[in-house]
Amino acid sequence: MRRIFFALLLSIAWLDAHAQSSPNENREGVTIISFNCGDWVTQRQEGPAQSIKLRGYVVGYINGLAIGRGADLWRANGGVLSQDQVFLWIDNWCKENPLETLDRAIFQFARLRSEKYSEFK
Repeated sequence: MRRIFFALLLSIAWLDAHAQSSPNENREGVTIISFNCGDWVTQRQEGPAQSIKLRGYVVGYINGLAIGRGADLWRANGGVLSQDQVFLWIDNWCKENPLETLDRAIFQFARLRSEKYSEFK
């Protein structure tokens, strides 16, 4: 539980720093942050130290989906997944879909892990 909480705090702090350094605002002045699969694959290949921010983002995003939808995606449909298993799944998906966003990869993971939640489709 402590690791998840730490990862969530880390991802929030990093997102705030990233938003301040390169904002991309929509018409309402809301900052939109989007990462692509190319960023993910490149940083993962560079090693754990380089990919820690994106890994924290993925864990926080999955936990946010789980809380928001009331679905434990780490344990859905037959067993508990480790973070490394999820990261490997995203590695493979992003390598096959390099022009997609990291958010899309996470949604695809969530959809496959919990088919009964139509919001993930």
